[in-house]
Amino acid sequence: MEVVAHFPITKTLDLIQDFGFPTAATRVRVSQDFNYIASSGVYPPQARIFDLSELSMKCQRNFDAEIVQFYFLSEDYKKLAFLLDNRSIELHAQYGKHYSTRIPRFGRDMTYNPFNCELYIVGATNEAYRLNLEQGRFMASLESEICNGLNVCELNKELKWILACGGEDGLIECWDLRQRNRISLIETNGGEISALSFDDEGLYMGVGHNSGVVQIYDIRYSKPIYSIKHHNKTQIKGVKFHSAGQHILTSDTKGTKITNKINGKLLTTIESEANINDIELCGKSGLIFIPNESPKIEVHFIPALGPAPTWCPFLENLTEEFEEKKPKSVLDNKQFVTIEELEKLNGTDLIGTEELEAYMHGYLMDTKLYYKLQALAMPFDYNEYRKERIKKKLEEKTAERITIRKRLPKVNKNLAQELLSDEKNKKKVKGKELLEDSRFSALFNDEKFQINTESEDYLRLHRRQPKEKVEEIKEDESDEESDENIIAKVPKKRKIDEGAEEIEDGMSDEERPFRERMEEDSHEKKKHGVRVKKSKVLKEKPDMKNRRPFVPLHKLLKSK
Repeated sequence: MEVVAHFPITKTLDLIQDFGFPTAATRVRVSQDFNYIASSGVYPPQARIFDLSELSMKCQRNFDAEIVQFYFLSEDYKKLAFLLDNRSIELHAQYGKHYSTRIPRFGRDMTYNPFNCELYIVGATNEAYRLNLEQGRFMASLESEICNGLNVCELNKELKWILACGGEDGLIECWDLRQRNRISLIETNGGEISALSFDDEGLYMGVGHNSGVVQIYDIRYSKPIYSIKHHNKTQIKGVKFHSAGQHILTSDTKGTKITNKINGKLLTTIESEANINDIELCGKSGLIFIPNESPKIEVHFIPALGPAPTWCPFLENLTEEFEEKKPKSVLDNKQFVTIEELEKLNGTDLIGTEELEAYMHGYLMDTKLYYKLQALAMPFDYNEYRKERIKKKLEEKTAERITIRKRLPKVNKNLAQELLSDEKNKKKVKGKELLEDSRFSALFNDEKFQINTESEDYLRLHRRQPKEKVEEIKEDESDEESDENIIAKVPKKRKIDEGAEEIEDGMSDEERPFRERMEEDSHEKKKHGVRVKKSKVLKEKPDMKNRRPFVPLHKLLKSK
């Protein structure tokens, strides 16, 4: 697990005594021997040098104008060069100010080449001024025919004879200092350039724009490898390549992003309360200095970048303590609820008591109390949750099963599907054997055998007929019936032809008038909406004395 520990000086500890300025800090630089730190700030315009062995300020020097940029000319603090915003350059020695000179236009950035002792200054002009400190005079400038104003300049750390300059037009010009000729021109298409930097190997170049976009280039290719976007869309103040690991640090006015140099994956983001002016790394360690528009310079230690510097090894122990003792938040062991949620939990009576604390548009309550109220208000939530969990686990198990998908043939897919998935057919092997049989292969491969479902023959054979339920009437074993049990039999109707009369089984011509009259009465009752009861089984012989008989005489004689 990668640990990111931040130590803002204003809140935690003073890493270096008086590490700041009365109003704001503009630049921070670490010497080549990593024993001194120089910083510039306002107000008044001044520079302070800090001795890291003593963790305190060594000296302070005041200026007549604000410092735009400065560099160490030696490995320690004894020689420095300052670019001021009044078009002047001051050279300082161990005892103080040594020499001052002026340049034709206002300078915006400066860099130093220790191999030929030259300072390169760019500004509100198309020229890059060259000040040779060995000879003590200005050399012929590097004139750009395309850019009207140059904002930044940077020397390649591995190839010391390559100087890159970025301007207002979004173009990067690379110069060969041995011949003083331009060797390449890169169109970034990202707007005005505000930051420029090379890595230690000299192969990667980071370009920052005013639009909040940082483009990473390989110097062997004219197009960017990838881009890093800052969502604040403010000016990029600094781009630094970490020498120990594969990381890039990019800063805009609001925050700093740390990303992987190879794939551009984000490691972490550091937000600042005040506007950032610059960013500086302390060698191969994980210590970062961020000067901003506040009196104190921010110091952040990130173990994922590297170990602590040799002059403050106690930082690694502090990170372990901060991991164990995390600062308590307002929402620790608290649950935020709105008034609507309190009404659902039946907890409106707690308003005004110590159990609820007003916070934003609702209240904060103890998490244990919240779950107790929830259990009382909704007791069946756990059962529903348990059912959902079981259902989800079953779905996950079924998803892991290996299912064999049966491919249907191109021709007569419906027929093949019916043969394979017929639920009524218990012997499905016959359908599979039919598909695999070589004698019927043309039925499922040749398009000539495609079944036309819209043809008359197909519709005549496959028309859907209503299924009529036919009740079978069981014949009695004995035709003779007793007088005590007389069962009314349901006549069986059958239709012969149109216009033909219906023939009722078990009824003679003499009984027909009596049956017709009974049917007419039931038909009239149905018309008037009267419910007709079906005839029940006659358990006793009907009384024929007081009724007019419709039964023939020979039937009566037989019954006697």
